[in-house]
Parts: sequence; C-alpha cells; structure tokens
Amino acid sequence: MIKETKSITADYIECVEKVQNRPPAIYIQPPFDVYYKTGETVEMQCVADGVPNPIYQWTRNKIAFNPSGNDDRMVQLFDSGTIIFIRPEAKDEGIFQCNAINEHGTSTTINVNLREAMLGAFPSGEDTVRQIAVGHSVKLPCIPPTSVPKAEIRWVLKDTKTGKIEAINLNNRMTMDLEGNLYIVAFQQSDFKTVEAMCVWQ
Repeated sequence: MIKETKSITADYIECVEKVQNRPPAIYIQPPFDVYYKTGETVEMQCVADGVPNPIYQWTRNKIAFNPSGNDDRMVQLFDSGTIIFIRPEAKDEGIFQCNAINEHGTSTTINVNLREAMLGAFPSGEDTVRQIAVGHSVKLPCIPPTSVPKAEIRWVLKDTKTGKIEAINLNNRMTMDLEGNLYIVAFQQSDFKTVEAMCVWQ
C-alpha cells in the first residue's frame, strides 16, 4: 500500500521597518540666563533627537569648549549634551551654546549666559521717620541692593512693641512700583499704628 503525503510549506514575509534619517532637533535647552552660587552644583541642559543619534559640541564665547578639559569640576552626561558644573568658578562664566550634530544637519541652542548670583547689602543709613497726615498720600522710597539676578522687593510691617513682622498686603490704596517704592493713597490712621514699614529683599 502506497500512502501519498502532501508537504505544505509556509511562506514567511519579513517586514522590516525603515527608519527615516533626519537632522537633529534640540527639544530641551537652558534658559537665557543660568545663575550659580559658589559651592552649589548647576547644570545647563541640552537634549536633542535625530537619526542617527546626534553628537554634542559646546562653545564658550564662540570658542570650542570641552567640559572634560576642566579637571573634575564639570562633566557632560553620556546620553545628552547636558553639562553639570560640580564646583563652578568665576572663570567658568561666559556665553555658551550647545550644538547637536549628525550627518544630516546641526541644531543649536540659544545663547546661554552663565553668571554668578550675588546679593549685596542695603545702603547703610539711619531709619527715616515720616509724618503723614490722615487723608494724604505718600511715597516711601526703597533703594534696593545690587543683585544678580534682580532681587525681589517686598514691604513688611514690624510691630515696635512685639517685634512681629508681617507682609504688607498691597491693594488699591497701597501699591508698589517696579523699583520697589511704596505708594499709599489716602493714608488712614489704621494703616500704621505701632509699626514700622520696611522694604526687604530676597
């Protein structure tokens, strides 16, 4: 007896997804100004996509900058162009740019200004006593200290009896201009009883 067998062969189709090459595009970059404090770590981010994966190159003051050439005070992350300044110094300040590069093009960040943050002291001087009649308006000047970046100015009230300090709530009668000066319209006796008005910064 002869048994006939039938062989069935399955055909397999291999699907290969073709990845489209494309130039880099930076999607994470630092702000225009990056500030550091002595003894504190600071970073400047630079992350891009692209096919093939881009390499990263930095410039400082329009000159090629190699983070690894600055001992162990800074490092560039292996999977991006992000630089971490571990111990930033004054000599590190400058205008930085990150370039993400592959064979199809280059993407560049904005100019990034690395600067040391600083906050000076208020100009020395004696307290000023102002006599204000009820119903009158007055301007209380504030001379802010030198600071980088610009300090935030606030006005507070200090109780001369208890020493308690609380913030002044600005309203339609009490306003502050961009320079930190306080304006009081139609002064009322209840505005400042046994308190002193002071401008402070942070």
